[in-house]
Amino acid sequence: MAIPHANHGQLIDLKPLSESGGEGQSTSLIKTDQLQLLHIVLRQGQQLHEHKVAGELSIQCLAGRVRLDLPGRQIPLSAGQLTLLHGGEPHALVAELDSSLLLTLALQH
Repeated sequence: MAIPHANHGQLIDLKPLSESGGEGQSTSLIKTDQLQLLHIVLRQGQQLHEHKVAGELSIQCLAGRVRLDLPGRQIPLSAGQLTLLHGGEPHALVAELDSSLLLTLALQH
């Protein structure tokens, strides 16, 4: 079964966790030939194990706080902060608080 994605011009609700009662689940929001947007929800202590993606990606923290683990360094990312990673760069995420993230992936073809 295909994942439903938003269409061009369709509104997507990304309210912070505090405004939505802390509910929610991770989902792919938009996928086109060139990019994909994902809303990631991580509960405190939850993690995304080390992985990498082919294209560049941005990680924007909408609510909470996560730790971005990169080879040889860690970057704290709090609500309202954004960072950019190179394609192929290994990374992992650990939620230090209940967190909501917006990931934007540049897709490689």
